[in-house]
Amino acid sequence: MRSLLFALFFAVTIYSTECSPLKGQVSDIPDIIKTAEMLIERAGQLVDELKAKGRATEAKALALLEDAAIDALQKVKDYHPITELDKLVQKGLVDTLKFAEDKLDKFIQDLEKPPVLNGMATLSKEELLLKLAELLLNSKTVQDFLKKEGKPLLAKGLEALDVVLHDLDTKVHNANPKTEVGKLALKGLEELIAKAEKDLEAEIKKIEDEIHKVPPMANTGDIADILKTGEMLIERAKQLVAELEAKGRGLEAKGLALLEDAAIDALQKVKEYEPKTAIGKIIQEHLVNDLKWAENKLDALIQKLSQ
Repeated sequence: MRSLLFALFFAVTIYSTECSPLKGQVSDIPDIIKTAEMLIERAGQLVDELKAKGRATEAKALALLEDAAIDALQKVKDYHPITELDKLVQKGLVDTLKFAEDKLDKFIQDLEKPPVLNGMATLSKEELLLKLAELLLNSKTVQDFLKKEGKPLLAKGLEALDVVLHDLDTKVHNANPKTEVGKLALKGLEELIAKAEKDLEAEIKKIEDEIHKVPPMANTGDIADILKTGEMLIERAKQLVAELEAKGRGLEAKGLALLEDAAIDALQKVKEYEPKTAIGKIIQEHLVNDLKWAENKLDALIQKLSQ
């Protein structure tokens, strides 16, 4: 059974495009499924190869992304749309699978590229440890925000990178900079850390792009008006859900109820959040923009269903 979190995630995914049958159709599902199956099979082979080579941490990171892709693939295979609204739900499932495929493909490619070691180490052991601590903190901050916002799937890439970062941290701790072998190890680790830093920056940028597909539509100066609009739309949605159910239009009522729940959740977050720092104000702005986005989607669907 899908959890409420899963339902809300797909409500946001489904209605991120206009609610039209044409945009909800997906014609290349067999190719997407085939690509996913090939990637998953290659990932399974690579996990075994990595374990055989003693690279257990990298194998574990890859397995995390493999599991996410398997889960997304199974949901696409199990879903059989009947109505036009079903096709919109199906599109959300397929988009999620494609997202998981992209993450898995990139990680496989990165693992299959042998690291190139050149140049001399420029950072001390202590500086490398500080750099790793900074990278892990940055990753955790973003992951905490995503999980709080009900977008845990977007954190999968970061979770895989965390496994690599923790492994590098252990290896730096164990390296002895007073020996030639230790110096050589730190030299290689510094380059791997630099690569991990670039990967982390790229992953965070992808997450930001995903979150901001819809441009900001609100500023915190009109929060009171935005809250009032949200409450009015939610009330109207409740009434319309009841009307649709009474008319035997249960599927449309269910679709509207999903967006209504998403709007209620966004509204509550804005009401409860009280920023006290500069970072807090930035987070508040994101929450307000999320609410405004949910309001626009809810309003558009209400108007469509009311016609």
